[in-house]
Amino acid sequence: MTILSIIEIAIDACNKVIPRPTPAQHALEQARIIAHRGAHDKRLNIIENTMEAFDHARKLGCYGIELDIHATKDGILVVHHDPTLKRLWHKPQAIAELNYQTLHDLVPQIPKLRDVIDRFGKDMHLFVELKCPIQNQQHLADLLSQLTPCKDYNATTF
Repeated sequence: MTILSIIEIAIDACNKVIPRPTPAQHALEQARIIAHRGAHDKRLNIIENTMEAFDHARKLGCYGIELDIHATKDGILVVHHDPTLKRLWHKPQAIAELNYQTLHDLVPQIPKLRDVIDRFGKDMHLFVELKCPIQNQQHLADLLSQLTPCKDYNATTF
């Protein structure tokens, strides 16, 4: 057990013993639900960061979706949390080492950022997390240009 995991356990224990006060009614009414990596659900076989997970979040009435971005070898920005396909797709390949077409052939459920923006960008708030350095920043800017920063999306880096 690492020191970090011990600290996490201690913080969790404190939060259980010392509950937070109930928020004021006006604060509760202003709260918005954001689906982290979409509304993924193992029981429904909906995998995170897929169009199906984002569709499900919209269907559930979520305000926004958080999504993670990696770049393929040929510079295509795709939506996937991990740098490899191992955890979700049981394939050892790294996204950065694959051309988009090869990635798509291996796991067609991994969407391009462009497709997510086109389908959800004006309908839901996008919380875009860049998981790798973006070599072609102009390409990212072009993809996001149809949206208004802060109003339609927020972007963060790793």
